[in-house]
Amino acid sequence: MSNYFSKAYLSRYKTSYINNALLQHNYSAFSLAILEYIDTANLSKEKSKKLILSRKQYFLDLLNPEYNKKAGSSLGYAHTEETRLILSEINKGKSLTEEHKRKISLANSAENHPLFGKSHSASGRGPDASPSPRGS
Repeated sequence: MSNYFSKAYLSRYKTSYINNALLQHNYSAFSLAILEYIDTANLSKEKSKKLILSRKQYFLDLLNPEYNKKAGSSLGYAHTEETRLILSEINKGKSLTEEHKRKISLANSAENHPLFGKSHSASGRGPDASPSPRGS
């Protein structure tokens, strides 16, 4: 979602209707609203995904927007082995600049780090247990 606030992202992916529309009409021509809160706390990941997509499609059908006519998600998508080999070949020999590495490091530090505020378990496989003996 946050990518839509980056003009560089919008310009890079011009095959998307919404990206082109945002570039052409600017942000003031669009609005964002939360239409429904869905509690998925007691559902499996698969049931949550199905429920969210069905509710999204319900509102798309009801409101008939100019963009995003069909609900969809890439959640759980896995590339085929063939695609992974192609992507691997494309990226061979490429390296990140020091500036790019610094930005990645900053983006994943402090509150943004997935383990921020958590400690590893004694077995090292999960949060919320006693600290590792190596740390002392």
